[in-house]
Amino acid sequence: MAEKVIIRSETIDLHGDFTTLKALEDYVNAVNGENKMRYLANHRRDIPPIGYFDNAEIRVVGDGRTANR
Repeated sequence: MAEKVIIRSETIDLHGDFTTLKALEDYVNAVNGENKMRYLANHRRDIPPIGYFDNAEIRVVGDGRTANR
């Protein structure tokens, strides 16, 4: 079962950090590349992954900013 969610955006978070459009593009290339990114439970590598990220895309959301989905 696949679900599309926003996992990154170029908004500024509460710590003042942000992600550039170039970084979002690199992330899309990594997710859609040959080596699939694993979805781990609590970042634990000693148990099998819950799944894998795939089919990443960049979209413009309601406020005109871009986001990875």
